[in-house]
Amino acid sequence: MAEAKGTYQVHQFDILALLAARNQHEDLKGEQIREFEAKSSEFFAYIGELNDGRRLIVKIKSSVSEDEIYEDFGKIYRKYKILNRRQVGDHFFKQTEDLVNMLCDDFGAKVRADDQRSI
Repeated sequence: MAEAKGTYQVHQFDILALLAARNQHEDLKGEQIREFEAKSSEFFAYIGELNDGRRLIVKIKSSVSEDEIYEDFGKIYRKYKILNRRQVGDHFFKQTEDLVNMLCDDFGAKVRADDQRSI
């Protein structure tokens, strides 16, 4: 049986693994990945501070449709982009523009993991 050779990095969010593969040809440095992960974490913390974000968290924990969750997350993402583009920088938004649902999935996984830890 053939074995894959090389080193593999595990990231906190699935979107980071996809971005690492997508940017492999551009020789994306680990520092950029860590920066992106930090910006994702800051965005997720921002969501928790909003009334709409707390409602989204309740929806994620309940049996609300995935489409409704994606729609609410997208609204929060767009608001964050408008309010924080200068501070966060264009790179984060360019990388996530077509991956908002995947970013939402990562946020949902974080919410569920945080919920499990609090039990």
